[in-house]
Amino acid sequence: MRRGPCGCGAFAMDTNTEILLKNAFFALVDEYSRTRHECYLAELFPDKAYSEYILCLLPTKVDAPFTFPNRYYRYLRIDADEVRTAARTGVLTPSIIQRLDTELTELRASMK
Repeated sequence: MRRGPCGCGAFAMDTNTEILLKNAFFALVDEYSRTRHECYLAELFPDKAYSEYILCLLPTKVDAPFTFPNRYYRYLRIDADEVRTAARTGVLTPSIIQRLDTELTELRASMK
């Protein structure tokens, strides 16, 4: 079983279709996060059951030194069906947008 950059994402079950959908979803979230919240999507991987995708988001700019414990990031879990729907339609769902807005606003506020 291959693992992602963080060592926790299992990719052994990915089909070509899943990879394409994951790439499309990655681009949607990354663009939205950069445009609206000055953050970016660093990682996207499925959980072991492939029922959810885990997203790791970080700010594009950090004023404080980037040393522990000043590491600013957010992990979110999004239902796999919702990820696939957004990737297929090319549009983030309202619930994904709400989650991103809430979490990334809190992330940016915690940096001040």
